[in-house]
Amino acid sequence: MVVYLRSVPPVNRATPAKKITVPMFESVFLPAWLAIFAAREMPPAAAPTSGVARGEYLTRAVAHGGECHTPRTMTMAVDNSRFLAGAPKSKGPEGSAVPNITSDRETGIGSWSEEQITDYLETGNKPDGDVADGLMAEVIQGSSVGYTDLTKADRLAIAKYLKSIPPVKNRIESGEPSPAGRSRRAPARSTRGGTVNGRLSLTASVMVTASLVVGVAAGCKVSSRSV
Repeated sequence: MVVYLRSVPPVNRATPAKKITVPMFESVFLPAWLAIFAAREMPPAAAPTSGVARGEYLTRAVAHGGECHTPRTMTMAVDNSRFLAGAPKSKGPEGSAVPNITSDRETGIGSWSEEQITDYLETGNKPDGDVADGLMAEVIQGSSVGYTDLTKADRLAIAKYLKSIPPVKNRIESGEPSPAGRSRRAPARSTRGGTVNGRLSLTASVMVTASLVVGVAAGCKVSSRSV
């Protein structure tokens, strides 16, 4: 990750001043929240190389899929009792809706085959003819690297892992146009330094692009586990 960050062209721009208005937020409240609600890390001895274990590693440790696709509680902690069950608009990353990707057939992706999930992670094309949009389009194509740059074996490992997730019934309304009103095409790779359609996405550019560089370019040699 350090190698990747040092490869990014320098930008001469002053760092904005902090706008934290809560007294002792960083010194008291944030450490207390982390101590109570942050996930306890259990890093594997080495990065798994194949199968469901590899898919879990890529989904949770490298791409941090649980941070985006898992609902949060009133305290903003990840609700792992509904792991990967999605979040409605305004409660997802950057205020966007994120879909339920558990194996529930009605509200999740339980009706998708492993091959369809694998193809979606490469092209952004859904089985119903719709295409990935918003943040998911960004993480598939990436500003520098995305899911599409993973090997097919790695994308298939992610698909196998997602199919193993217990179903959680949680219908998420995206508010996006219906498939009939949108063209079937893969989302275009950004050429504007972390934007898609001119919109900056810190979630996609920093969390996914940098972490997938570690996984793809460095062969996932860094071991960590994060939900």
